[in-house]
Amino acid sequence: MSLRSRRGGFTLVEVMIVVSIIGILAAIAIPSFLTYQARSRRAEANTNVFAIIQTGDAYYSEYQAYVTIAPVPGGINGIQKRQWSPAAQAAFSTLGWTPEGAVFYDYSTNSSVNGCTCPVNTCMTAAAYGDVDADGAVATVLYARGVPGSACPDVLFGQLPVAAKYNQPATFTDLIPPGAPF
Repeated sequence: MSLRSRRGGFTLVEVMIVVSIIGILAAIAIPSFLTYQARSRRAEANTNVFAIIQTGDAYYSEYQAYVTIAPVPGGINGIQKRQWSPAAQAAFSTLGWTPEGAVFYDYSTNSSVNGCTCPVNTCMTAAAYGDVDADGAVATVLYARGVPGSACPDVLFGQLPVAAKYNQPATFTDLIPPGAPF
């Protein structure tokens, strides 16, 4: 009787099982990781719109007016950071605000144009525009200083936050699209 000795190694079935397990784990982990990355990029917008509002409040306390600034640095480009441009520096020099380092988002303020319902320069909305998940859709983060029914919409899309989200950062689920019946 001859006994066959088994050589070391894996069978094809064993290798296929391991590969399928790795594939299932990757299918679960990769989308979660991408969502986490986008959420961490969005933290920049929340921090910066709050800082813009704070410097806008300081400007208002000195000059009794808020300022309107067009979106800068310009060119929403997704998941790549870009340097704060000299044009952006010049635009925000009135407020005295500059972000730290490169940015994912474009920033703007509105205090007097595009449907403001408060007296001119007495309320302000700071907005960040970006595509940090690279899906081709521009997302907006707003911080509206005002009260419901008396505020300025963002410059690009004309959005306002829902009533519960005034005086705090608001994202896509908290924004009222322009022309909405509510």
